Amino acid sequence: MMKKVLGSMFLLLAVGLGACSDDNNIEEEIHGHLEETVEKENELADTQEEIADREQEDQDIYEEIVDLEQDDDAKLDSLADEAISLLEEREEYMEEERKTMQLSEEEFQKLEPLIEKEEDTDKKDKLKNMYQAMIERYDAYENVYNEYTASIESSETLYNELMKEDVDEESIYDNIDEVNQSYEKIADVYETFNDKTEEFNELKQKYYDSIT
Repeated sequence: MMKKVLGSMFLLLAVGLGACSDDNNIEEEIHGHLEETVEKENELADTQEEIADREQEDQDIYEEIVDLEQDDDAKLDSLADEAISLLEEREEYMEEERKTMQLSEEEFQKLEPLIEKEEDTDKKDKLKNMYQAMIERYDAYENVYNEYTASIESSETLYNELMKEDVDEESIYDNIDEVNQSYEKIADVYETFNDKTEEFNELKQKYYDSIT
């Protein structure tokens, strides 16, 4: 019943290793961890495609339910069951996505002790700003995950309500409102996440510009 906006989720690749000073081991180590972080998140592409496909299927089913005749209970139950299965699959893929993000964060946090070893004040400040933006990005992703999974639960409640024999019309409308509000919350937290992704990419580029 919704389409998740991927926006600028993906990190940009760093410049080649040759751009770093050959005799600066700290810069080389930082570069290595940044590249490994990007590589881990590149694995998200397939997962997000699977999620998006199921979101579209869910949307199609919802529209079909809306167009059903009032007394076509068998078809309604069949469609609602199918929609719930899609929701469960989306939840599984979200768990997979979250694990990938956690692995990315573990790799990225290896930069922290290296930043403290940087003696150049300007480079150190740039690294600290970049690091803080990325940590805020991971926090923003957790908000995306929490709101998205909450939305899945709200959608599942709605479909289960629709399958009840004694459907309470007021309850259905309340559930629809709750689902719609959950979409708005997802859009808000995803915008923050995308903003933090862009901020990190910009700050990372500034750091690389300072060592080339």
